[in-house]
Amino acid sequence: SAPAAAHDPRHSSFAKKLSYRGWVDLAVVVVARIERDSSLPRDVRSAIPILMAEIELAKADRESEPEKQKQFLDASIEKLKKFIGSEDSHPRIYEAYINIGFLKSRKAKLLVDLVETAKLPADHDRLRKEAISLYKEVAADFDAQIVNWKRLPQDDQNAQGAIMDARLE
Repeated sequence: SAPAAAHDPRHSSFAKKLSYRGWVDLAVVVVARIERDSSLPRDVRSAIPILMAEIELAKADRESEPEKQKQFLDASIEKLKKFIGSEDSHPRIYEAYINIGFLKSRKAKLLVDLVETAKLPADHDRLRKEAISLYKEVAADFDAQIVNWKRLPQDDQNAQGAIMDARLE
């Protein structure tokens, strides 16, 4: 049956691939189908914001206008923050923290690129300060997460997987 097909974890991967190829509307339809599938475990359905954040990132990747890129990156970060706020014990929580750091770093890099093309000194200074502030925020977030991860039991597979992912990035 059609709803049972949404249970297949490959559908999440399919939605990501669609979004990165520019088929964002279709990706959102696939995500909605996954979300409506009541046969899925709660952890799968509650992780939808992570998938939606990935779709926002795909929009940013395809966008040529820096201001719109920034908006998509902000939307992605907000989806992950909302996920963290409502799902603080979810198995994918560490992935969300790592992704926020990546997205903030990416946004800071975008700001640095904008500094280089800023025509007005005031814009140059504002963008530079915003980029520096964001990089400091990324570093502070990372330091805080390291402290939190060190408190976890060594046999926590979710944490170990997230730490490995962070090292690979």
